[in-house]
Amino acid sequence: MPIIYLSGAVRPELPAHGIGYMLTPRHSMIYLLTDPRDGGIRYVGITKRVLSTRLSAHLSAARLGEQTHRAAWLRVLMGLGLRPRIIPLEDTDDRLRECFWIAALREAGNDLVNTTTGGDGSLGFSAETRARIRAAGLGRKPTAAALAAQSEGIKRSWQSGLRKPPERKRGYTLGPYSPERRAKMGRPPRTHCTRGHEYAGDNLVLRRGGAERSCRACERLRGQAVKARKRG
Repeated sequence: MPIIYLSGAVRPELPAHGIGYMLTPRHSMIYLLTDPRDGGIRYVGITKRVLSTRLSAHLSAARLGEQTHRAAWLRVLMGLGLRPRIIPLEDTDDRLRECFWIAALREAGNDLVNTTTGGDGSLGFSAETRARIRAAGLGRKPTAAALAAQSEGIKRSWQSGLRKPPERKRGYTLGPYSPERRAKMGRPPRTHCTRGHEYAGDNLVLRRGGAERSCRACERLRGQAVKARKRG
């Protein structure tokens, strides 16, 4: 594909097909996201989807609070009422071509928001990016506002269908708990059984690794009652 060099940045020419171009089943499209304010290339990606659909997915993830450089850049644009332009770059069946374009465009001076070296993420983060993430995360705790935003983003992803909510198990309730249940959960463990026998010494029977307690005196009384019924 022909390349045009403008102002020190590599800018590929737009092919004849548009963003609705459908790929063959075995091929992928390497694409660019450009900034509508200055036309600068900011992101290189690869997809098998129609490009307009891929762009919508990027925008939706940014709205839902995705924490990436790409999502932060997209949120800035959306806050200004703008959308990035998506440009097809190369139709290929070699996913490592994405790595080539990321390296080439960065070397040419383009300020990319890609956090990995490409290849569908299989090559992972670069050493520089890993070091920067580690340094930023040392001793850092999420704020209450950040946790609330993350929770809200997860709820919106459930509602929109982008993420599947956890399945409820039989007899298990996902919070919030009722005030009565919270009060019951906060009670200290009982010291006596319902008949008034103390859970102590030989009268205390532990089962299931200590998770379940029983009263030996009550067990003896229940056993006597069963024998009496059998004797009839």
